[in-house]
Amino acid sequence: MLSSRRTMGTSKSLDSRPRFFSSSSDSSNRTESRLGTWLIRLGWGLLGLVAVDQVLQYKQEQESKERMKMLVDMQQEANEMNQPEWDNSLPTLFQCKIAHVEPSLDGTKMLANIRIGDVVEIVEAKVGPNEAYHLCRRPAQGRRPESMGWYPVEFMEDL
Repeated sequence: MLSSRRTMGTSKSLDSRPRFFSSSSDSSNRTESRLGTWLIRLGWGLLGLVAVDQVLQYKQEQESKERMKMLVDMQQEANEMNQPEWDNSLPTLFQCKIAHVEPSLDGTKMLANIRIGDVVEIVEAKVGPNEAYHLCRRPAQGRRPESMGWYPVEFMEDL
């Protein structure tokens, strides 16, 4: 009898320990199963949120690219419409040397492809807003083609 009691006492103490890979249906297994189900659902939910976020980011990037392309096309169209038509055969009034180059002067009527020290021909003096510009012609030099346009009087030196 004593040996059977020991066996029964031992089996009770073994049963009270949690079983992780047991097929029995005691309350601790049900709690663990519910916790596992809840964690799996949470994981799938988070994975779904990440997928939705990625789709929205991709869509936003595509829309941004479309907007940028549309803006570039509109700018090109505006530049083509605003191309000034100057008479390149106008006589030279005098010459000036470029003393300062301002990168922000990049409008459609501005003199392009110039460097400090370039000599330009003035074909019309005191033109544009507040008569603050000269209409200049820069003859072709090396790889740089001939260009014609306005340039601020204050950025030039008389020769």
